[in-house]
Amino acid sequence: MSRIRVLPPEVASMIAAGEVIERPASVVKELVENAIDAQAGSIVVDIKGNGCDLVRVTDDGAGMTPEELDKAILRHATSKIGSAEDIFAIKTLGFRGEALPSIAAVSRTTIASRPRSTDTGAALVIEAGVVTRRCLKGMPPGTTAEVADLFFNTPARRKFLKTTATEQRSIIDVIARYALAYPKLAFQLGIDGRTVIDAPGNSSHEERARSLIGKSSADRMATFSRDTDMLRVFGLLGRIQDARKNRSGMYVFVNGRSVKDGMITAAIMGGYAGVLVKGSYPVAVVFIEVDPREVDVNVHPTKAEVRFRNPAAVFGILSSVIKEAVSSSMHMNASSSPGEDAWLTGRGIPQAGRLAEAALPPHLHPYAGQRQGEDGPTRPRGRPVDAAETLPLFGAERDGAGHAFSYAGLTILGSFRNAYLVLSDTDSLYILDQHAAHERVTYERLRRAYHSGRIPSQSLVSPRVVELTPGDFAAFLDARDLIESLGFSCDPFGERTVLVRAVPQEVTGSDVEGVILDAIHAPTEGYGQDTAGGRKIDAILAALACRSSVRIGVSLGREEIERLLLDLDRLGSPATCPHGRPLYKRITLGDIEKWLKRKP
Repeated sequence: MSRIRVLPPEVASMIAAGEVIERPASVVKELVENAIDAQAGSIVVDIKGNGCDLVRVTDDGAGMTPEELDKAILRHATSKIGSAEDIFAIKTLGFRGEALPSIAAVSRTTIASRPRSTDTGAALVIEAGVVTRRCLKGMPPGTTAEVADLFFNTPARRKFLKTTATEQRSIIDVIARYALAYPKLAFQLGIDGRTVIDAPGNSSHEERARSLIGKSSADRMATFSRDTDMLRVFGLLGRIQDARKNRSGMYVFVNGRSVKDGMITAAIMGGYAGVLVKGSYPVAVVFIEVDPREVDVNVHPTKAEVRFRNPAAVFGILSSVIKEAVSSSMHMNASSSPGEDAWLTGRGIPQAGRLAEAALPPHLHPYAGQRQGEDGPTRPRGRPVDAAETLPLFGAERDGAGHAFSYAGLTILGSFRNAYLVLSDTDSLYILDQHAAHERVTYERLRRAYHSGRIPSQSLVSPRVVELTPGDFAAFLDARDLIESLGFSCDPFGERTVLVRAVPQEVTGSDVEGVILDAIHAPTEGYGQDTAGGRKIDAILAALACRSSVRIGVSLGREEIERLLLDLDRLGSPATCPHGRPLYKRITLGDIEKWLKRKP
């Protein structure tokens, strides 16, 4: 058995650094927090490659004297706290005194700083935690930290980094979040010589949101605010049409600190309950201001999590104010005339008994493609299909009696809340989710078209200019070839905008901005590096199918329902949507009789 021993200081430093510095974005976060705490008015960040080559952060803050600079690179040296009581009332972003020594332990770092009260600055050159040079330096007031060759002495750490594009997006996200939280400060981010973020100071939260989230999206957001004895909460809420398939559009700040807190996320989602499709996340910028004694920010090495003294009360306040804001926005837009841009749906009010043509491709438009049967009634006409398309993609579904299941063989009884189709056979009722069902049909058509070699495109009458966030634009550049292989034609158009000329035929009529965002986000959330035939493709196709399928609240005519049921059967009568949710719920006669006490 190995004996207990004290680790050498250099090994202990590497272990401590691993807790704080996980990736290049961690370096950016720590240095930017130091700049904000130093009361900087302007923060400039420059990156090379994925951030391992170089991270440079320059601020015009208070600066440090040579003596303070020597102390700043020592572990647990900090100007933020002085006693145990201070730990429970943190008012600054950085306070542990671990950032600079942790960064210096795994890189080649140069730190230069000058207080406003002196004419000359001082600089330290550090390699793997060891100071190799001290010198005076002519420079403007403030601090510049240059971190080069990150993880050069821990090569195993580099192996766990993601692609250059992914690491750059993480850095962009860090800067965007702090730029949102501190609109009075000026932020600039350059990557490989290209300006990615340029946010001037002295802005409001709304102006900064327009700058970083995008003018069109920010202009559609609803503001909210509430003050209580416990806390103040305020921010901006996006409409349902702008919802995303991941949490990339959710920005949460507690006392100016960007956090990713499960309880707060649940409260936001609770506020959107009943109006947001499952698996979607709103664009939301939420600020919580609370007495520092009521929140513990010292529960995680990277300070990414917080713990409230009274989480239930915070959850209740936040959830209720968001629900109230969402409800108010719904009522405000309920009187909008058809064609106006509603906050929630992004569509006009659907005409009763008819399907909004923008919601469905041509083969499901009302009364489109009909033929006259020999017995007189009008029946839906099937579009031409090849032999391969008629083969089921799934094992044949079976009903409760073990017979092959057929959607088209069910009797149509009606619709409930323009969301669920009510069907029946001889001894059962079926509640079919109309959106999920059409989503499955659209997904399979897109998937088959892709694997056949080409997804047909439809040119837009007028090309659309789509404004993206800095992170989304970087993601677009990374995924552009993949997106265009799916039937899009789009090009960069300026620093953060994309010109869309064509979209896949199956999604024609859908919100172009939403479709592009879905195509960008889908492969970056929880999927591997697979390309053709892999999970990235399936993720994008599923997202496109969801965006372009008939929405809840749209009334379907009988012919449209018949067409939908027939299309489901052509696919082999699938039981789930592309995301794995069930298409229908079966209720047997026995269940009904038991509920109504007709049978024991």
